[in-house]
Amino acid sequence: MVDQKTFIEAVRSVQEILKARTEPVTKEEIQSYFKGMDLSQEQQGLVCQYLQNFQKTFEETDSKKKRADAEAMGTAGKKGECSGIYNRLYMDEIAAAPVLSQEQKADLYRRLLAGERAVVADINRQWLGKLMEIAGAYASDKVLLEELVQEGNLGLLIGLDQLLGKEGVEEPAAVEVKLEAYVREAMEGFFQQEESTVYQEKLLLAKVNFIHEAQKLLAEENFTIPTIQELADYTRMPEEEVRAVLSLSQEK
Repeated sequence: MVDQKTFIEAVRSVQEILKARTEPVTKEEIQSYFKGMDLSQEQQGLVCQYLQNFQKTFEETDSKKKRADAEAMGTAGKKGECSGIYNRLYMDEIAAAPVLSQEQKADLYRRLLAGERAVVADINRQWLGKLMEIAGAYASDKVLLEELVQEGNLGLLIGLDQLLGKEGVEEPAAVEVKLEAYVREAMEGFFQQEESTVYQEKLLLAKVNFIHEAQKLLAEENFTIPTIQELADYTRMPEEEVRAVLSLSQEK
């Protein structure tokens, strides 16, 4: 598969497109989104299967969420009434998945290593509970559980692609451990990215407030609107940075 970061970003972009669609996406359409990537037929098949399942699951979940939101709005209106909606919907999906024994799971992994792509959907269903469990360790008020589960699913897809058809190279007993490593890598990468984004937003806000306060103080002292150079001297920030921060604050 192509570079993991590039691939994940491409899948995220397609997922956003699918969220806005009302008609089912075709295999040909999905392939067109990844036309510039060097994907094998097996990889194309995995991506198509994953994104078609994603669209179907999103539509079902979105429909359930809207009904749950409507029901919650009709209650006493307690704060946080809807906070566990996604959790309950995921739990419903987990409950609907067949419970397999360790031997049955091992058989799925053996078939995966043998190159049987049809078992990917079955493995995905079996992994939803594990994805919830792992995502729970990273979820916060800034990084939502459903986003982490989605990222974990992408990591799982990459792991399944890497292990598909690797009979004689990988052992069935090691498949689950390797898949979990891919899942955690994807979730941790997303978590760090989101935390970094929040930090950068807070830093920018602090700079905006600082420069606006400097503008106010200098205007009161000099009875004129301060120049970029005066603001830079006062705040000890480079002129280009002051100009960029002011430009961003005006856009917002």
